[in-house]
Amino acid sequence: MKVNVSEATGKVLDLLVAAAEGIPLRKAVRATNADVEHMAVPFELFDVEVIFRNDKPVSAKVRQIKVIRYGIAKDVAATAPSITFIDSKGQKAWGSVDLFFLDKEEAELEALAAVKGEFEYFHPSTDREQGYQIVEREKMLVMWDATNQWKCVFTPNMNEPHFYYRYYSATPLIAAMRCYVTKKFGNEVEVPDELLR
Repeated sequence: MKVNVSEATGKVLDLLVAAAEGIPLRKAVRATNADVEHMAVPFELFDVEVIFRNDKPVSAKVRQIKVIRYGIAKDVAATAPSITFIDSKGQKAWGSVDLFFLDKEEAELEALAAVKGEFEYFHPSTDREQGYQIVEREKMLVMWDATNQWKCVFTPNMNEPHFYYRYYSATPLIAAMRCYVTKKFGNEVEVPDELLR
């Protein structure tokens, strides 16, 4: 569905800003017992290692693990399936399948979400802390206008300062986020219908 950026608000506007910021628009799908119960051992799964600095995630790496046992460990009176695996550093460990990802693409999605954040918690059109970080970083001009609305103005090309976009809204963040999305994608954006539900 085509979305006119000048009319976008709420979840739709937040979704467009998330896409512009590179934030994954869905959660990564973890492996399940049903996914692996018929796989021949050994098999590979994928893990995500997140690096933190000052309690903030700064990077994430996808690591492959090798599963060397799958099933119910009766020797420890377990009642649910588990795995024994060798991690990327060669160490043997024990755990649950749902700690990992079946394919590398899902693990990469999780790694991206670990560093960039998850869409479900991203509301820059209403959350001042999230929205104003973008406004400051992008050096956007947001002001109260004579039309009694907030206005955001930006020039996409400083070599043509007479050409600029301008968006109006009842709130400064909505006006600013509309400007930001237009700067990244243009005035109209194609959005998959399933993301709008």
